[in-house]
Formats: sequence, structure tokens, C-alpha cells
Amino acid sequence: MGIREAKAQLTRLIAKVRAGMVIDITCRGKEVAQIVPYPQHEVGREQVLQSLAERGWITPARSTAPRSYSAVPLKKPRDLQALLRRDRDKF
Repeated sequence: MGIREAKAQLTRLIAKVRAGMVIDITCRGKEVAQIVPYPQHEVGREQVLQSLAERGWITPARSTAPRSYSAVPLKKPRDLQALLRRDRDKF
């Protein structure tokens, strides 16, 4: 199916894909994309990151950032401005 036709019928195409159909999209007679059903099983975050790393799309971090942040209760919006100014003055 051509791009223009797919744009014009997108709602119908999505309904077909939901039913399990795979639709090939062409541009000037050459296949350029596929619309496929989204996998029904849930994939964990770690599996996704591992898959992306295996494909070379991402490079995993070598270490994790420290989590030494603490919440500061604010009484008024101006308190935030004062905290930011004080924090910036440290550097």
C-alpha cells in the first residue's frame, strides 16, 4: 500500500493491525515500512535496554549515579528561589 493511500485510510489500517494483520507500506513501488501489531506481552525495562545494547543503539552506563538527594520541604514558592540562590553561591 502506498503512503498516500495509507494516510487516507489510517484508522482502517490500525483496526486491521489490531486484528493481527501486517501491512507493508511502499514509496514509489518500494517497501519502506511495515505496520505490525504491538506485542501483547510486557517487556521489562532491563530486557529493552539489553536488546538496544545488543543492536549497538545504546551503550550501557559503566556505573550508576549516587542517589544522595534529599527532599526539602517548601513553605512558600519564594523558598525555592532562596534555596537555588544559596545553592548557586556555593560554587
